[in-house]
Amino acid sequence: MVEFVDKQIVNDYNYSMKYVSCLLLESGMAFGRNDVKPCTPGYKIHWAEEYYGGPFDADKYLELRNKYVDMMKRGDIPEQCVGCSNLEEKDWPEEPGVEFIVIGNETKCSCNCYYCWFAEKKDYYNKFRSYDVMPILTALKEKNLLRHTTFDIVGGECTEYEEGKLQAIVDFVMENDYWLHFFSSGIFYSEIIAEAMRKSKANIVVSVDSGTKETYEKIKRVKTFDKVWENMAKYAAAGVQDDFCKKGYVVLKYIIIPRVNDNFDEFKEFARRAKESGCKWIRIAVEYNWWNENSHNPMPKNLFAMLDLIETYKKDFIIDYIENAIYLWQKRAKEEPEFTGVNPCIHMVGC
Repeated sequence: MVEFVDKQIVNDYNYSMKYVSCLLLESGMAFGRNDVKPCTPGYKIHWAEEYYGGPFDADKYLELRNKYVDMMKRGDIPEQCVGCSNLEEKDWPEEPGVEFIVIGNETKCSCNCYYCWFAEKKDYYNKFRSYDVMPILTALKEKNLLRHTTFDIVGGECTEYEEGKLQAIVDFVMENDYWLHFFSSGIFYSEIIAEAMRKSKANIVVSVDSGTKETYEKIKRVKTFDKVWENMAKYAAAGVQDDFCKKGYVVLKYIIIPRVNDNFDEFKEFARRAKESGCKWIRIAVEYNWWNENSHNPMPKNLFAMLDLIETYKKDFIIDYIENAIYLWQKRAKEEPEFTGVNPCIHMVGC
């Protein structure tokens, strides 16, 4: 049920409205290969069918964003949003702003993860050259739309951007006292990233997904296992690992892939290497394609056992869960009513 509040009262007293909406729609923004949208890469809400750079019309973007927000306020969920797991009913701020930006317009990457969206057209995406995001960031700043903003720099591989692109983004973020999350394969070490970590303004997130070379090469399909762990140690040494603001960390992802790395020995070796490298944060996910094909079925019991094993490492690491790993906990609660369980740390956008 949507509760309506007089708009003038909202503006005068900075109240909010309670309705079903989405954090990404309300205060997020994503740059895709050829679009900019108030959502995440891969989803269907667009401000323009195509965007390849040049002047950015922030007013036009806000007009479209507010169109969808107004639909949410009326209780009319946009067709593109129906069934999305990010929908929730809560009090939403009335004033527009952009608190989370996902920069995902680049596609070149030297890794070759078999679960990657770009794996089937690797040659094409490695040659693809995208637009410069700086005109967008400048336009948003001029409109005073950036509010303590966190930037997620994702696909392809941020250490392989054309010369000057990554530095320009990082300089913009640092000059304006925003925050950064770099998502990387870890194959190449970047002093630009390390410097942001030294200043407690950034984390780097790397999906290693393995503790052994054999499993790594099966998943990543490149022979860079030792190099990645060497770089993890260098990043960990550079980062301040600030417990208060949770910045300056190497966040090591372990994407659970059934029948590939869902066994105790593999994870134990992964955790051993993480600790040896000085990394203190582990993030758990479940492989996207497998989950979509199997989530309606009873879960293999060894996946629940993996969760129990992972929880034992909380004495040594920050452990959190994202995406389908959260749903795996929920499935366990349904399939094992006797399970009293734990309260896993769930990673939220911008954390």
